[in-house]
Amino acid sequence: MISHYGLCGSLIEAQLKGPFPVDALVTHRRQNLPPLRYKGRIVARARVAFVRTQSIVIEIWSRNRGGFVLVYSVFGSGKLETDALVLPSLERCITRLETICDRLESQLQHSQMSIKYLSALRFRQAFEILVGEFLASLIKDQTAQSGDGL
Repeated sequence: MISHYGLCGSLIEAQLKGPFPVDALVTHRRQNLPPLRYKGRIVARARVAFVRTQSIVIEIWSRNRGGFVLVYSVFGSGKLETDALVLPSLERCITRLETICDRLESQLQHSQMSIKYLSALRFRQAFEILVGEFLASLIKDQTAQSGDGL
């Protein structure tokens, strides 16, 4: 496992071999859907403190039967929740994270100035920084693992 603190003190952990056995049974809560259960292992994880005891989280898991699971924090109704998606490739996980960042920007343009707006703005900024650090760490670790130097 490779761990380091990125910009803004967020903890980035790239666990390309992971501490979990390949056949670990994993469960993630999802928004408006039943929990997602599968067997797999962690590929990469990043988190940053948001408010008191809550952290913004991004994880990518490799499923034993193929594909990946992207787990990420969502700010809704004034609190952090998690969502999880099954995607066919690592590239689709990265594209989805970029899409989420774009969606956060769009949502803020339609919000009114309020405590809820300021909290959503703070979440968007922290999430986008975390996505950038997460992707940089993932690319660095994938490059190191493949033996390609920059």
